Amino acid sequence: AYPGRYQSFTDYKQANFGTKDAVERSYSAYSNSQHERHQAKQHMERMIREGMCKVPKPRLVPASNDRTKLFTPQCTILHRCEDDTGCCGPTQTCAPKTTSEVQLYFYVQNVGQRQQNTIALTFSNHTECHCVQRSSSSVRMQSHNLLEHSAEGSEGTGGSSSSSSSCTCPGPFKSVNDGTLPCYCDCLSSDQVCVRFKEGFESFSMETRKCIRSKRCTVPQCEYGIYNSHEGRCPKKSDRINEQFSLYR
Repeated sequence: AYPGRYQSFTDYKQANFGTKDAVERSYSAYSNSQHERHQAKQHMERMIREGMCKVPKPRLVPASNDRTKLFTPQCTILHRCEDDTGCCGPTQTCAPKTTSEVQLYFYVQNVGQRQQNTIALTFSNHTECHCVQRSSSSVRMQSHNLLEHSAEGSEGTGGSSSSSSSCTCPGPFKSVNDGTLPCYCDCLSSDQVCVRFKEGFESFSMETRKCIRSKRCTVPQCEYGIYNSHEGRCPKKSDRINEQFSLYR
């Protein structure tokens, strides 16, 4: 077989190998093709070594979201499993498989005051990553989570009734019971670690996700929507904004 732009195989050979210049052009084209293939292979091998969603990468994280206090340093370095730290398929996202808590010390002072103290803050550090399926439809997933959340609210945890005085909450959420509603899991306003989970900046470990999925743990209260069981975290504020804009696209 020969390319369609040639009338015969002889014409093809003559055009590509009939003269010294033609041979050099053909060899150059072949060499370029081989070089590009080699470069693509090297790039692929490098991404397999360095870009896999397996080992968490260091990322700068704010010390706290508390605007009434000044922390020094203002940020710290934690290891993270996110879309910009690990490469997954087009329908997947890089998420933490295991996590551990780390305690770090900061200088802290109230805004407008000079007195400075030290404080220990606890952070969630990702220790292993893996690829998980993204939600194919945010609206559909939130509807699914709403049904799941309602089922848990009616069934309680561990088979107990909805009038149970306490919940089994995923750490660092706390059980809240005001006497009029079934217990629920929320954050203390002073617990900045918990607030990061509530606002979607942290993902729950696989153990915690399984606990929630099996209904042994109560679904946590989220700041910007309903807990996403598919991604194992609360939605971020940006997720809600993107979802609202997607309705007008």
